[in-house]
Amino acid sequence: TIYMNTSVEDDPFPIELDNDANSLAYYGVCDGATIYMNEIDLKGQQQQQEQLQKQQQLQMAKQEQEIESLQQYQRNNNIQTQQATLISSLQVQQEQAEEEK
Repeated sequence: TIYMNTSVEDDPFPIELDNDANSLAYYGVCDGATIYMNEIDLKGQQQQQEQLQKQQQLQMAKQEQEIESLQQYQRNNNIQTQQATLISSLQVQQEQAEEEK
């Protein structure tokens, strides 16, 4: 990003020169103006992007483990519920068989 600051003291804020296709004259750059340029660290950006992707992959793996754990809990809970239902049903059948005797 490129910014220009004029030598006028009443204008404390720099003006962004946001279009590379325009000449400096288009923006009114004259003698005494100061031009600031922010450089982009491409390697730094790439490293940040790679680190972000690694963090996202770790987070996804953790979430997948949590999902698997919850699904296993639900399966176990369903089995326990089915077992309790069968036991209850068998107890009812035994009570009915004893009453018939």
